[in-house]
Amino acid sequence: MTIWKEEQAIKKGVFFDLMYANINGWRFNEHKQYTFMRKYKNEILFFVINFDSQLVDVAINVPSHAFDFLQIPQMESYQAIDLMTGAKEEICLLPYKPTDISIGGYNGKILKITF
Repeated sequence: MTIWKEEQAIKKGVFFDLMYANINGWRFNEHKQYTFMRKYKNEILFFVINFDSQLVDVAINVPSHAFDFLQIPQMESYQAIDLMTGAKEEICLLPYKPTDISIGGYNGKILKITF
């Protein structure tokens, strides 16, 4: 519960729904997964939720419009911290390459990226 108190991107950030870019994805089931971003200043929170009972390896499309709207740089490699577990991950944020993320069954991630 303290995440929403501590993270400015949740309280004051701009919201960007990524679902429209992931309809009928070959590694993303819009009926069982949900994803969006929030941004505040130089921080992005990348939310990925899995409503399926099975572990999934999703490929999330982040459209060019998201980079323009949120004013975030495109990068092959970002260091992200999962705010739910503290684990570090390396993810790709490019409009022409899906972002690969593994999520356990009935689980989610809030990946914090600072640039």
